Amino acid sequence: MMSLSEKLEATVAPDLKIRLGQLTLARNADGAFIAHHKMDCPVSGGLRDLKSNADLEETVKMTDSGEYRPLRSAPTLPCGWVISRPDAGAFLQALDVIYPAAFATWISYHAEESTPIPLRETLERQSGMNEDAGNITDQQANKIMRDVCAAGCLKKISWPIDDQCAFSRIAPIRNRIPFICLEACTFAIEAAREHSSGE
Repeated sequence: MMSLSEKLEATVAPDLKIRLGQLTLARNADGAFIAHHKMDCPVSGGLRDLKSNADLEETVKMTDSGEYRPLRSAPTLPCGWVISRPDAGAFLQALDVIYPAAFATWISYHAEESTPIPLRETLERQSGMNEDAGNITDQQANKIMRDVCAAGCLKKISWPIDDQCAFSRIAPIRNRIPFICLEACTFAIEAAREHSSGE
């Protein structure tokens, strides 16, 4: 069985450019793996070469305007940097700094080894200030998926509202690694609480 690093190496093959979220992934002439913001061009120079994952972490946690990014999958990844790693294992570690577990989640989802969790199941597990979040209507749930999830996050929703809802599986896309959401996050849960309380 191929390791996750081996699967990444097969996915980001030489002479290919792969999109993941706001990233462009590629291999350079010596076979090293590189990643940069899709709006940047590393060939033209002028990008900061982030050698360590610590420097990478400090860079991607802020927007271009210096605001903190609480949601790593938000469409606010800063520009102006590039990373190069000599092998797939080191590259995977760097990718996990930028988009935690994004590649592993796609591989697991595509192999049908992970099951998306319906929104209502997630909401029913809430307690404390969020325990009433499950009282939202399907219409409110769809509004959250549209206005919170789709508008503020790059991930593709794979979870249905409940286990009775039909939901199509997300298919592979040429030269892209789909960015998969398996379960509603704290931002969606907070929005559900606000809707349920009429805020």
